Order: sequence, then C-alpha cells, then structure tokens
Amino acid sequence: MTERRGTSRVRDELLNATRHSDETKDSTGRFGSFFKDDLDVPFWKCGEGEHIIDILPFRAGKNHPITEDGKYTYLLDIWVHRNIGPNEDNVVCPARNYKKPCPICEYLVDVSKKSDIDEEELNELRSSLRPKRRVVYNILVYDTAEEESKGIQVWEVSHWFMEKRIAPLSKTRTGEYIPFSDPVDGKSIAFYRHGTGAQNTEFGGHRLEDRVTEGGKSYSIGDDLLKKAHILDDLIVISTYDELKKLFHGGSEEEQEEPKVEKEKSKTPDSKCPGEGTFGVDYDQLKPCETCPEKTYRECKKESEKPVADEGKVTRRRRTI
Repeated sequence: MTERRGTSRVRDELLNATRHSDETKDSTGRFGSFFKDDLDVPFWKCGEGEHIIDILPFRAGKNHPITEDGKYTYLLDIWVHRNIGPNEDNVVCPARNYKKPCPICEYLVDVSKKSDIDEEELNELRSSLRPKRRVVYNILVYDTAEEESKGIQVWEVSHWFMEKRIAPLSKTRTGEYIPFSDPVDGKSIAFYRHGTGAQNTEFGGHRLEDRVTEGGKSYSIGDDLLKKAHILDDLIVISTYDELKKLFHGGSEEEQEEPKVEKEKSKTPDSKCPGEGTFGVDYDQLKPCETCPEKTYRECKKESEKPVADEGKVTRRRRTI
C-alpha cells in the first residue's frame, strides 16, 4: 500500500465499499469453492464458538465485479452457481457478476418459458441452479495465540452469515458510515457461531468493537500487514462461456441433455421448514436452504426480516500485541 494509512483517499474508497455493501445487503442469494487449485493461501475455517476478527482492505484487481481496478475495497462480493455438472463444481456466474452471457442462467430462462413443465419442478430447478451470494475477506483472527500467529487468512462465507449482518452496523443514526476495515480508524468484528451441522448452525451476536489489545491499548493495522493482503479477485476461477456450457450440459454439443431435477415426494407447507430448521429463523443458514422451494424460501425470508431482540454482547480474547 503506497498511500499513507488512513489518508482521505483510502478512507473514501473504503467508505464507498461499506456503503455499497449496506445498500445491497438485501439482494438475496445462498451458499462453495470457486478458487484456483494452485493457491498458497491460508483459508480460515470458522469453528464453533466466539470469534473476533479484523477485516483488511486490499486493492481490487481486474476481475473484481464491483470495485474499479486499483481502488481499495475490503471484500469480494460474488455470485456463484453451486453443484454444477457431474462433479458438482461451484462456478462464478458471468451474468450476475460481469453482465456477460451465462449458459446456466440462459437455460433457466428458456425452461421457464416452456408451458409443459410442472410448476413444482420449475421451482426446484430454480432453487438448485440460481446463483448464490458469497463474500470473501482478508482477515486477522484473534481467537487464540495460534490463530493470531497465522497472520492474514482468507475467509469465504455466505453473504447472509456475515455481510448482511455487519453492513447495517456500519451505518450510524445520522446516515453516515463507519469504515470498519480502515487500517487506522476501523473496528474489530465480534460474532459467534453455534452448532456444527447443516441443520443446527447459527451465526449471531455481530457487533463492531474498538480495536484494543487485552491490555486496553488501541492499535491500528500496520503497513507490513496491509502489503500482504491478497487481491481476492485474483484468487478465483472465471470460466469462459464454452467451458461453463460443457460443464453444465456434460460432454459434447451432440451429447447434451437437460439437467434432471427430482421432485419432492410431497409438497411442504410454506410455513414449515423443509430442512428441519425453524421457519423464519434459520433463513439461509442451513444446507437445505439451497434447494428450498421458491415460495417457501421467499416467505421464510419475509419472516426472518421481522425485528428481533438484541442478541447481546459477546466477550472473548483480545489481540495481544
């Protein structure tokens, strides 16, 4: 990072990224590895318990779908088609991210126009093929001395679990934004994860907290760390139209067959979670959410957006140095 930390230019660019994330937090999407195979990058796996992290800014690269090449941002906000093809690959959607043709999205449009397709089957197809929203961060983890010693790690997670929760926290009552990823004036992010299985995982308690050590001393993110932040959009695979088409349909043009979708044995009432979760509470938090019927998914989202009580403050280990 060539500019002095905390300069107005860096701050303004991070504020723009923070503002954009808050303004688009309600754009829905759901669950993926879409990274290059040969990366020498540590990826963080969020375990059960309480966590406190710092999110570091980085300069966007040429593949960033939102931020201009060379400008600062703090996240890669990306839409991904999951479980595509015989190997159930996860692929970056060219249409949703880059406004380029996508054979998977085109197929959904074409099949939706057919008059002979069953509505229930169509909803299942949409649920399985529509792109899911993911976010990727450069982070420092302060849960343990061991985690802290790892330095910068990359974390890829559902947009719902993190960005949708922290983006509103960055907006003050006056409408201004807190640039929580700013190296000098930023904040740490505290949250918890409860449960380990697809059916009972819960993220909560998200809050912005002052960056202080265990001894109560304030700290900022040094240039030595900022220079090591990964250009996150350089880490992902962006397939061509033909590559996606071959992957999606399988085989050559002559061998292509329409993807098959198994129908549910019985239709689930809209007020009941088909994934054995709690309707309106576990929205987009469980693995079965990916294949939830379209109508049930929308109603669950509406229910989840109703006001809830404050989840309270979490306490945990602080940075030691």
